[in-house]
Amino acid sequence: MMVKCILRIHVILLLYFVIFFESVAQTDSKDFVFRTGFTFHGYSEDMTFGLGSSIFPEDLDLLSQKEFTYYLTPGFGKYMGRGYYLGVQAIVGKSEFESQFYNDDHELIGAANSQSDRIGAGVLFRKYYSLTDRFSPFFGVSSNFYSEEGDVVSYSGESFSLTTTYFSTEFHVGVNFLVVPRLEVETYYSPGRFYGRKNKHYEGEYDFETEFGKRGQEFSLGINYHIFRGKE
Repeated sequence: MMVKCILRIHVILLLYFVIFFESVAQTDSKDFVFRTGFTFHGYSEDMTFGLGSSIFPEDLDLLSQKEFTYYLTPGFGKYMGRGYYLGVQAIVGKSEFESQFYNDDHELIGAANSQSDRIGAGVLFRKYYSLTDRFSPFFGVSSNFYSEEGDVVSYSGESFSLTTTYFSTEFHVGVNFLVVPRLEVETYYSPGRFYGRKNKHYEGEYDFETEFGKRGQEFSLGINYHIFRGKE
């Protein structure tokens, strides 16, 4: 009985040692990593000023807008040591936008909406700070090129296809947690972005804008898997 107990203790200690050794300074390694993330963004906004024009009716009193975007970011990269990471990623997702128009009596008088598929690619750079063997906050930046293509239904009920291309730079602040050796879970918050936008069906240059706060923020949850180990 005593022998079995001692053996169990040795096995537990050995497993603990292996896990501890494997987990020390994951973000300070020089490992190759496969990663993927799920990123989403949504906001709603009401505007209560009149927009009477040849497009909108004169009795328009309230414009209510809602937007929701989500996309996956599968990618591949490398920890370069001292907490630095550089990688590439694909972008695959959808974007939905809806506007509703109300008159002075708060009656719905019309609506417009769009649904688009988003596809593209980009580069990702991060700096991690290992506070413990398993927990590392980080900040980063991504630069992406992608297009959104889909159908738009205007206020008048007219339906047409629209393709828009984007250059976008976003900032990330998040945390990384080592679950088991080789596997990490990450979550981050993006406060906003700088981007250029161009409609494929119209001539002209890119329109450059910034979106921070409610309209530009994003949230993400992802995983990193170390496919090749290479400690410094």
